[in-house]
Amino acid sequence: MKVLIVEDDATQLKYMSRFVASLGYEVLKADDGKRALTQLEKETDVEVVVTDYKLKEMNGLLLLQQIKKRHLSCDVIIVTAYGNTEDAVLAMKLGAFDYLSKPLNFDELELVLKRAEHTRDLQAKVEGYEQSSLFNKKIIFKSPLFEKALERARKAAETDVTVLLTGESGTGKELVADYIHENSPRRKAPFVKVFCTAIPEGLIETELFGYKKGSFTGADSDRKGKLEYANRSSILLDEISEIPLHIQSKLLRVLQEKEIQRVGEVVPRVMDIKIIATTNKDLQESVRQGLFREDLYYRLKVFPIHLPPLRERKEDIRPLIMYFLDFYNRKYGRDVSLREAELARLEEYHWPGNVRELENLLINIIVSGERYMLKNSQNWNIINNKEKIKTLQELECEHIKHVLKICRGNVAKTAALLGIHRNTLMKKTKELDINLDFYRQNGKLL
Repeated sequence: MKVLIVEDDATQLKYMSRFVASLGYEVLKADDGKRALTQLEKETDVEVVVTDYKLKEMNGLLLLQQIKKRHLSCDVIIVTAYGNTEDAVLAMKLGAFDYLSKPLNFDELELVLKRAEHTRDLQAKVEGYEQSSLFNKKIIFKSPLFEKALERARKAAETDVTVLLTGESGTGKELVADYIHENSPRRKAPFVKVFCTAIPEGLIETELFGYKKGSFTGADSDRKGKLEYANRSSILLDEISEIPLHIQSKLLRVLQEKEIQRVGEVVPRVMDIKIIATTNKDLQESVRQGLFREDLYYRLKVFPIHLPPLRERKEDIRPLIMYFLDFYNRKYGRDVSLREAELARLEEYHWPGNVRELENLLINIIVSGERYMLKNSQNWNIINNKEKIKTLQELECEHIKHVLKICRGNVAKTAALLGIHRNTLMKKTKELDINLDFYRQNGKLL
C-alpha cells in the first residue's frame, strides 16, 4: 500500500515517514496541501493520505475537499490537535476515513492504516464474491465431514450469533473465521483479529478495551481498544483460552450487556460486535481446572463449530497437496511434482500438525528439492543411513530466515508473505532465536 504523509513540521514528518515505512508501506512525503495534490496527480496509485489539519498554504480540510472534488480514490486520515473535536467531526462529514489526535500515538496510526488497508482489500474481494460458494480463499476440501462444518459456518454468518471454533492446531480455524465474516452482513467493515497468545498478560486488558487519558502512568491520550475498533463489525479472539481470568469477567460483560468500558472510564460504551472465538484446548476441562470461567464458556458456546483433524478427513489430503504444489511452485518459481507412490505415502500419514504440517512439508520439498523425506510415511525422521531429516522447528526457522532475507529484515512484509500476524512473527523469532537486527543491517548484502 502506498501512503502519502502531509506534514509541515520537518521532524514530525521524518518520524512519521520512518514509522509508516517500518510497517512495510511505500511512503511519499509532502510539506503542504498544494504539493500533496501535485504528488497525487503524478502518483495515481496512492491509497491513503495522512495529513495534518493545520498546514501553511492549504490545510488538511481543504486538501480533503480537493481530493473528493477530483474523485481521487485514496482514503484520507486527518491528524488534529487534541480536543479539537469540531474539526474532526467536520472532516468525517466531508468524507475522511478517520481522524487521529495530537500528540500522535503511533500504535493508533498503525491500527488505522491496517484498517484502511483491510477495508480496501475487502471491498475489492466483495465485488466478485458469490454467496453460495463453499470454496473461499484457501479452504480446500472434499470430505463430507469438513463440508458439514463449513455449512454450519455459512449459517453462523447469516446472523449475529457468537461462534466458538474448536479444533487442533493447524485445522484452519482462522480461515473459517474469515469465511464467516466475509459471508456476513458485516463484511464491508474490517475484520479485527486478536491473537491472544501473542499479547503479554499485562497488556491484554488495554489491548482489548483501550484506556482513558491519565488512567495510568504513560496514558498520555485516549486510546481505543480492539473491541471498540470492531464496533459494527466482527472480531476474532484467537486461542481465547489464553485470556487471564480477571479479563474473562470483563469479556463476559461484552457478551451479556453488549457494552465495553475503557480502562479508567466510568461510563460504559454500547457496542455492536459479532464475536468469533477459537481454541485448540478443551474448554470444559479448563473450566474444571479453574482456568476458564464457566459462565463465559456457555456464553461463547452458543454456536459451536468443530473442525475435524486431517487424519479424519483423508479425502482432503490429495486436493490440499495439489493446491499447495501449484501455489508454492508459482510463488518460488519451481516445477516440482510428486509421484503416485509419494502421494499415497502422504495420504497414509496421520498428520499430527494437520494442514499446517502438510503445507510446511511441501514448502520444504519445493524449496529444497529433496525427496528423501518421503521414504517412510509414519516417521519423517527415518531416512537412509547417510542423511538426516530436519525437524519441523528447523524447517520453520529456515523458512522464516529465507523470507526475512528476501524482505531485507522488514517484519511487516515478512509476516505478510508468511501469511501470519506480525506479532506472531515476532514471537516466533524470539522462540527460534532469530536475530532480526542481522537481517535489517545486512539486507542489501544478503
